[in-house]
Amino acid sequence: MTGTPRRRASSVTISEVARHAGVSVSTVSYVLSGKRVISESTRQRVLAGIRALGYHPHAGARSLASNRSSLIALILPAHADAHTARFTTAVAAAVREFDYDVLLVPSSAGEDGVRRLAAGSIVDGLILMEPALVSVLRAVGMAGILIGHCADNPGVSCVDLDRTAAGAACADRLADLGHSVLALLGPVDSRTRSGFLEQARDRGATAVTVEWPEEPRALHDCVEALIEDDITGFAVEDESCARYMQAALGGQGDVVAVRSDESADALGGEAVRVLMAALEGKGGPGVTLLAP
Repeated sequence: MTGTPRRRASSVTISEVARHAGVSVSTVSYVLSGKRVISESTRQRVLAGIRALGYHPHAGARSLASNRSSLIALILPAHADAHTARFTTAVAAAVREFDYDVLLVPSSAGEDGVRRLAAGSIVDGLILMEPALVSVLRAVGMAGILIGHCADNPGVSCVDLDRTAAGAACADRLADLGHSVLALLGPVDSRTRSGFLEQARDRGATAVTVEWPEEPRALHDCVEALIEDDITGFAVEDESCARYMQAALGGQGDVVAVRSDESADALGGEAVRVLMAALEGKGGPGVTLLAP
């Protein structure tokens, strides 16, 4: 076998890439950072040199050059549910598309913890799942986005499921399955409730809302009472609740979920895209509602 073995990427310097491509060190830096427009032919020459030498810019050097940390903080909710882990995974996958990483921060860090993150330039932006910390998001002046609770927090960038449409979609699915007496088990917010009840009425179905019992035994008693009232179509908040409900029903009805597992994936991806646009100075505070 002939030829010189490629050196370890960690030992290759930006100066060597510049010499290989026949350009200045600053030109290589501009290609890496995107701070200046470089002709396509020169850019391709630099990229070819990077590939040939196996050069990987040091993360710290990239941060210094761009004045960014390449980290996004995800502030977790005080009360996690089945969607929290799925949403976290979706955010982590989405930020990698922008060459970023995620710093997970428990809500117990509080306002002081979030302020320290912002003041120390530890992260470039915030994704907030805990509405109690919205005030500090406003105060620090950092790019950030809130998940859910949009109606209660005007002036803050927010991404949420279109809950009115989601409630209506649940009523539609149950009506399509042939059910004429429906129940929405909560707690659910007012938008979901109104969407469900209005669409059920439009479909000629009777619908009620019922509080979700906290105790497993109480759930079975509640389900038995609902079945005695000839209710056979049920909507619940998420798919984990749907599984409990299906077990309690024992095959005596159909259950649909307001939030699917896929909606957590979509919310995570959209939150990252909106935040990255804000970091580039594109768009202002606004509400993004995703179709169910």
